[in-house]
Parts: sequence; C-alpha cells; structure tokens
Amino acid sequence: KKRPMETNVTGETVLSWARSKVEAEAGRRSWQPQSVLPTRLISVGKVGESMVRLRKDGDWDGENRGYATLSYCWGQIPQFKATKANIVDLYRGFPLTSLSQTVQDAVEVTRSLGLPFLWVDALCIIQDDEADKSREIEQMATIYRNTAVTIAALSATGATKGFLRVPRPRPQSCEILLPLGSRDQVGTISLAVEEPGVDLCEMPLCHRGWSFQELFLSPRILLYSTDQLLWYSRKAGLQSVTDTNRVYRQNFHAILSRSRVIPSVPADDTDKVSQEEALQQSRKRAPILRFWATIITEYTQRQLTEREDRLRALAGVANHLEERWGDRYIYGMWRNSIPHLLQWRVAGCRTGKRSDRAPTWSWASLDSAVGYFGDL
Repeated sequence: KKRPMETNVTGETVLSWARSKVEAEAGRRSWQPQSVLPTRLISVGKVGESMVRLRKDGDWDGENRGYATLSYCWGQIPQFKATKANIVDLYRGFPLTSLSQTVQDAVEVTRSLGLPFLWVDALCIIQDDEADKSREIEQMATIYRNTAVTIAALSATGATKGFLRVPRPRPQSCEILLPLGSRDQVGTISLAVEEPGVDLCEMPLCHRGWSFQELFLSPRILLYSTDQLLWYSRKAGLQSVTDTNRVYRQNFHAILSRSRVIPSVPADDTDKVSQEEALQQSRKRAPILRFWATIITEYTQRQLTEREDRLRALAGVANHLEERWGDRYIYGMWRNSIPHLLQWRVAGCRTGKRSDRAPTWSWASLDSAVGYFGDL
C-alpha cells in the first residue's frame, strides 16, 4: 500500500526532506542581516563540533540569521540553564554535553537543518533575573513568529529524556515480489496494516501550559512523537515526514490550525455607538468571542509548574492578538468583550485558592480548568 515506514528520525532521507521544507517555506528572506533576532541565541556550530556558545544582541555575524526554537517539557530533574552567575561563561562557550539530552538533540536537528542558531528558554533567558525574564516573556510572540522552525519534543516527559534516539515501534508490514512483465525483472511492493495513531493531544508536551503559545505562534513545526516525525506549517497543514500508515485524530490538527483562522475585528467596531449599534457590533464580534473562549478552554486544561505563570504563559498569544484586533487585553479578557467573556465557569473540580495575580472576575484568578456558559 505504501513504502515501509521510516522510524529513524535521524536518517539522512528524513533530514533532507525536513531541510528542504524549512528552506522552501521559511524563505531565506527572513534570514538576512536586517531580520529581528531575540536578545540571545545559542550558536550551534557545525555537525560534529563539541562546543556551543551563547550569543547576544549586537554580536551577530554573517548573513544567515535563521534560527530554530525548541518547545519541550522541563520535567522535574534540574537542567543546565543560564543564571546571573554563569552568563559570562556561556558567552565564551561551553561543552555540548553539559546540556540536557533534549537540548542536545535540538542542537543536532538545528545543525542538520543548516540553521546557525537555536533559541531555548532555559539558556536564552537568565532564569534568576526577574527583570530579564519579564522582558523576554514580552518578546515571546516575536520570537516564535519569526522562527524558521520550532522543534517540538512531543513525547519527551522531561529535558533529560531526549527525543531523537528513543525506541519507535514499526507497523506490521511485509514485502511481496512482483514480476514486472519480464522474467528478469522483479519489483517489490510493501503492505502495511493501517493502525490507529497515537492521540497527539495526549503527548506530554501538550499537557504543558507554556507550549500552548509556542505551538500557536510558530509558523512551522517539526513534531517528534512516540512513533514518528511529523511536519506542520500554516501552508501545508499536518503531514508525516516518515510516511506512516497511522491515522491521526483531527483534533490535534485543529489546535495547530488556530493561528490560521484568527477572526477579524468588524470594520465598524468602535466605542461611541448607540445601544442598537452596539448590539449589532456584538453579533459581529461573536466569532472573536468563540475563538478566545476556545483558546482559554484549551489552555486552562494544561499544567504549569509555577502557578503564578497563569497569565505570563499566554502573554505571547495575547500580544499577537492585540496587534491583530487593536483591542486591549486586560487580565485574560478583551476590553470590548468583557461583558460576554465574564460568562466563564470552572470546568470540573475547582483546584487551589484564588490568586491576587488577577481580579476575582477573571478566570486567571484561579488555577482550575475553565469553560464558558452557552454559545458566545
């Protein structure tokens, strides 16, 4: 039915395909010297090199400014990260082996894709500097929107696990010899059982709160799952790189596609209107309300290590939509739609106490999963 599934996600055939996709869809225009780069990036060097180093704004050389971003689970085991004490040493260079396995794998993929830089939150944000963290979190939308590709370690439960050289099951398959019209010519066809795919929404990364905006904002993603490598782009949608016979549920594709279908603000949307005009505008804004309610419902089902990150972990999406909608974002709500968005409710059991990070009328004041009453 199809060629045998290639489960080796580090194979040259797979990497060549991915490299061609990144170059074709990202376009080298975004890699030129005038491109806006994050404050810091890891300079990954060449394949086989044992050292990498952190680079900072104003220290870029060469014309290729393409960078990859990593979306991954930190896990419970402490990982190597940037601090005020070691940041100068990171600029000088450090062994690749000092990094957690997931970050090492991301460096390997970045090198194979021909990209010079990689952005990883643990190393590109000074983790014990609150001012630096706040400043870089504000730039999240720009960082992920401008990436050449996001490397998503879907299956890794923590930074120490890695995602490249992990066992991946092969489907049941067989090859059959097939005569080609001549006694001397014989071909082969491969038959494989069509199997139900793993629910990608149940992958460890999809339970992490921060990953919601990382995947939402990324225009292109390489997704390393438990059984194969997948490619997503706003242009091509979700497709397999390793050509498996597994069938995936559409709900994961729908989540990735949210950023392709952001509704527009009505052209006549304004504050100074009569009551009747306001009602008409409200009806026109219904797609925006439903869109935001869907985002909050999906986002609040995820977990955060630090409960006070409830708003921060969605700040990139909010900044992106503020630019698109021209509306003001207030504690998880949109100013022009607050009366409607107050219709939120706790979904399931309430967890934890209210926090003063947001007013009590905002869903962000609780740690619980949230839904909405009725049809907004």
